[in-house]
Amino acid sequence: VSTQSTWRLIKMISKLVKMCQRSKLIQCQVSRWFVKSAKKEEQKYSKERAANNEKFKREEEIKKTETLRAREFSRISIPNVPLGHELNEPFQVKAMGNGLFIVGEQNIPGSILIFPKRVFVWNVREPREIKPHTLEIIKLIKPKPKYLIIGTGKNPYPLPHSFKAYFKQVDIIVDVVPTFQAISSYNTCAEDEYNIVAALL
Repeated sequence: VSTQSTWRLIKMISKLVKMCQRSKLIQCQVSRWFVKSAKKEEQKYSKERAANNEKFKREEEIKKTETLRAREFSRISIPNVPLGHELNEPFQVKAMGNGLFIVGEQNIPGSILIFPKRVFVWNVREPREIKPHTLEIIKLIKPKPKYLIIGTGKNPYPLPHSFKAYFKQVDIIVDVVPTFQAISSYNTCAEDEYNIVAALL
């Protein structure tokens, strides 16, 4: 009896040892899984953080570039009309030719960006140079224009859909036509006190 009891005790101890070993093995596997999962999450977070930082840097560079480009616009002083003075009559483009626009009584060389109350030099010479950032100043003018008409010179020059979509996001309708047609549309709209801006080559 003593031998049987001893044998049973040994078997029980053996089972307990095996159970402990299995438990330790499971704990070890679980620990490894947690460590591996934690490393994966950390790597994923690091990648997302790096991507967000890169995106933020790009956005800041774009904003900085757009701000600098917007500053390239030069306000034109019309004779007998002080800067900031509210006109009784809107600016009208009376004629164009030989690289000049006649606004009021002044001859303005090159391209212009004309609002009913303001005129700016537009640093664009060819239709292919027309990009959203070259018209960034439009978003700075108060009240913001509702209609942008672009005169592309003598001939039509279709701009990509993304160009119009860019301004649609800020509720500005864009029309692209030859310059002579753009002048006619601008003058009519400005006379009717419509909130318009014309970018003329």
